[in-house]
Amino acid sequence: MNTTNQQFLERLQGGIEMVADDVMNLMISQHCFNRLVSIVKSNRNIREPNVFLEVFKFNYTAFSVSSICRQIDRSPQVVSLIKLLLEIERNASKITKHWFASQYVRTGRSYGLSEFQEFFGQLDYVDPSLVRADFEDLQRETRYIVRLRHKRIAHYDKEEFVLDRNLNFGYLNKAISIVERLTVKYYLLLRQVGHSEGLLPAGLEEEEAIFTFPWQSS
Repeated sequence: MNTTNQQFLERLQGGIEMVADDVMNLMISQHCFNRLVSIVKSNRNIREPNVFLEVFKFNYTAFSVSSICRQIDRSPQVVSLIKLLLEIERNASKITKHWFASQYVRTGRSYGLSEFQEFFGQLDYVDPSLVRADFEDLQRETRYIVRLRHKRIAHYDKEEFVLDRNLNFGYLNKAISIVERLTVKYYLLLRQVGHSEGLLPAGLEEEEAIFTFPWQSS
């Protein structure tokens, strides 16, 4: 591999590391919020609606929307998932299956070739049509989130766009899911490390100990 290609790949590797760190924080936030809601709702002594829980819901929504929008930001100065997809699509021939497979030192080159063909196509390099499909999926599944950010999070539009207090977070969860899935997929492409269980760190159950004793006596 020539120096130019090596520098190109190293830059993309640094980018996907930054994206993965940011998305991991999003997954932690989603997990903690879902567990908090579950714990609160399991306590029959807590009245609903509860203003504290509603504030947590809005703050979680705002954080998640902002996190997702960072990954679909195409501004020149940012590193984002969508920009990585576009760059990979434009330079697909530089990311070859032989380079990918050569990184599989422990499991062997044949296993690397098999993984490449399963996830990135049958060409000698990343199939740009697959990358384009992922790009379009990401755009489609985050379209509502972009609108939510503009209408209610970053600004407050006079047009009717209500953030339902009983929102089931369906659109938000779909957007989070595709951001995580594509981050995992392209982390595999660029770093040859799989995250079959997703980007949520293990051991978060231990953190729930804060809910196992009373905080106030009355």
